[in-house]
Amino acid sequence: MQTSTTTPQNPKPKPEPNPTPKARPPPPTHRPAKRPLLHPPQTPRTIYISSRTPFVSAVKRAQRFLDTKSTTNITTTKGKGKGAADTKSAKAAKNVDVTLKASGKAIDMTLQVALYFQSQSGYVVRIRT
Repeated sequence: MQTSTTTPQNPKPKPEPNPTPKARPPPPTHRPAKRPLLHPPQTPRTIYISSRTPFVSAVKRAQRFLDTKSTTNITTTKGKGKGAADTKSAKAAKNVDVTLKASGKAIDMTLQVALYFQSQSGYVVRIRT
């Protein structure tokens, strides 16, 4: 019997992985800055009316919302030398939708507010149930 002695081949030693250094923790007084929103949030256009809401308060709330939105948009779109772009923006600024929501006994109050705005000139009222 013949025995052959072979020397075991030494495999290449594996390189030790280089651990990535850990970042230092921030100081206790440091707060991370939040990223800004990419667009401004849409303003809420919904007014909730309950059975206890007074009629005049509901009308004033809707009126205030409509007046402030239309005047601010028109004043910001006015400018010199823009021409037709201003008139389009001003027309779009006047088209502000306000939603009045109610349920139960408050539906009557909401219909009264809608009829009030329907009798006023310059407002378009749509009633959906």
